[in-house]
Amino acid sequence: MKVLFLTAWYPSTQNSSAGLFVKEHVKAIKFSGVDITVLFINVSESHRLYEHYTETFIDENGVLTIQINILSRYWKKVYAITPFLFRLAKKEIKKLEKEKIIFNFLHSNVISPCGIIGYWLSKELEIPHIITEHWTKVDRFFTKNIFLASGLRAYNTAKAVTVVSGYLKRNLIKYISDGSKVHTIPNVIDESIYYYKPKPNDHLKVTFSAIANWAGNKIPSLFIDALEKVQQITERQIVLNIAGTGNKLTEALNKRNLAISVNRLGILSKDEVGDLLRASDFFVHATLFETFSVVVAEALSTGTPVIASNVEPIPDLLQNKQLGYLCENNLEDWINKINKAITTNYNHEYIAGFHKNRFSLKKVGAQFKQLYD
Repeated sequence: MKVLFLTAWYPSTQNSSAGLFVKEHVKAIKFSGVDITVLFINVSESHRLYEHYTETFIDENGVLTIQINILSRYWKKVYAITPFLFRLAKKEIKKLEKEKIIFNFLHSNVISPCGIIGYWLSKELEIPHIITEHWTKVDRFFTKNIFLASGLRAYNTAKAVTVVSGYLKRNLIKYISDGSKVHTIPNVIDESIYYYKPKPNDHLKVTFSAIANWAGNKIPSLFIDALEKVQQITERQIVLNIAGTGNKLTEALNKRNLAISVNRLGILSKDEVGDLLRASDFFVHATLFETFSVVVAEALSTGTPVIASNVEPIPDLLQNKQLGYLCENNLEDWINKINKAITTNYNHEYIAGFHKNRFSLKKVGAQFKQLYD
């Protein structure tokens, strides 16, 4: 089985954190024994009018990767010209065919542009096609995009469509006539990084951590304000370690002097995130919506109880109060749930084991392989 995996969302030298969970899917598929090649259409902002070149390499997981780099000051317009990107992808496939690399399955990531490109390629190559969808803006795409008809045909002619959560499945299924071919396959949690270790017991302080790209749907001011209020009624010093960057975080921290102790850690490696979570008493995550909330799953895998917004699909991860608390997105409920959490005795080993193997490389890879067979 030779699979071509088509994506426009993947880590690169320009953005090493973009699409990390997509790369984890590829790693899981490779781990399952499938011969997979990645074709990455990397459209980036540049001062140049237009330039493109291709890099071909074997990545650290042994995956052949063809990276089409497109640099332009008009990068958003280039990204939207799906037929042009299709021709570039087709050209690279022709090169591979000359080297006797022939694919018998095509797997594309996100409907626009790659799901549509994959649909067009699958017709030309006469091979089956599946689409993995992570995108929260599918509704907007099907409201006004000029390629919406091709998008609908791509979904409905695909052998299967996969999503990372039940929430995305419920949102997507209205565009697909045969709902039985929509499968939920979660993101991967690397158990070699996010593992359980007994937590130190410090009676003088309580340590919270938060990790995100602090923009868009994230609400860091909610848990910061709540922790400030809780600090007024607890004798323990509250420490908040925050990883990631973004304007929402800057706004939340710059508005006044804080009684809680805040450490801004910037962007961390995956290993550093694992260490941070294991050193935390609680993980906090305030958000308007999520597609999967991989960081919540990572926190739970380390045995760290979570206090998070009660928005889909987080309740699927935070299934009972032994794992933490779900909060409505108002200050009063966040204060109430944090107070309850810091007075609860948690079994950290139970938390770490609750979802064990559900998100492993082996489990996720096997689910994809079953769709290819």
